[in-house]
Amino acid sequence: MIGLYGAQNYEPAFGPPADGFRGFTLAINLESFEECKQVYEALRAVDGVELLSEPTEAFWGGGFDWKDPEGNVWDVAWAKGTTLDERGGLTFA
Repeated sequence: MIGLYGAQNYEPAFGPPADGFRGFTLAINLESFEECKQVYEALRAVDGVELLSEPTEAFWGGGFDWKDPEGNVWDVAWAKGTTLDERGGLTFA
């Protein structure tokens, strides 16, 4: 699943496109907050990855943000009340 969110939601945190933020984020949705923490730990060992935030729980679930070596900003998230089907598709309850 690809989630597209307006730049106005992220520019306060990541800056305007001229500063490297491209006006969109890419998202990876996981089955649990624990998986978010595991992905965070795995990304810590990858050269060229910039971790922009630590895994944080929120009223909607939780997650963190990171930037890949090409400058793309990613959200790694878990949303309460969601599940992944056998294809990895996200289902909202």
